[in-house]
Amino acid sequence: MDEVQFWRLAEQARATGGIDCDEHHDTLLDRLKALPPEDIIVFDRIFGVLLRRAYRRDLKEAYGTMTGSGSDDGFTDFRSWLIGQGRAVYEKALANPDSLVEVDLLGDEDAKCEQLTYAALHAYEEKTGQEMPDHARMPITTLGQKLTDEELLRAMPKLCQKYGCYSEED
Repeated sequence: MDEVQFWRLAEQARATGGIDCDEHHDTLLDRLKALPPEDIIVFDRIFGVLLRRAYRRDLKEAYGTMTGSGSDDGFTDFRSWLIGQGRAVYEKALANPDSLVEVDLLGDEDAKCEQLTYAALHAYEEKTGQEMPDHARMPITTLGQKLTDEELLRAMPKLCQKYGCYSEED
C-alpha cells in the first residue's frame, strides 16, 4: 500500500458509495477488509498523514464558511470528508481552499464524515478480531491566528459569496 493505492481505493469507494457518508464508509470498509492486515494499517497511517496535512487555519476557515460551524470535532470530520472527496479535490483545496466552492453540498452534514476517520480501524478489527496496533494518531500543531473578516474575504471570495463569510467566535 502506497499513497497512489490509497487514493485509488478511496476514490473507488467514493464512486461506489456516493455522497452519503454512511454508504461511503460501508463501501470503504468492505474494500479495506479485502486487504491484508498490513495494508489496512498502512492505509490508516496514510489517512492520518493526510488529516495532518489538512490541519490548517485556512481550511478551518473554509470549513466554517461552508458549514457555519467552527468546532474542532467538526473540523476533523470535515478533513475526513475532504480526503473522501478524492485526491484532486483534496490537493486543490490544499492549494486554494476557495476551490471548494466547486463541490456541491446539500447541507452542512455533507461537508463532514466522521465515519471515514475510523474505516481502517473498523476493517482491521473485523478482519483480525484484534485492535489495530499503534492506532494513536500523531499530535498536530496549533492552527495559528484566526483570519479577520477582511482576510477571510480576500482568501476565499467565492466561498464567502456562496455561503457568506464565517468568522469563528473567540
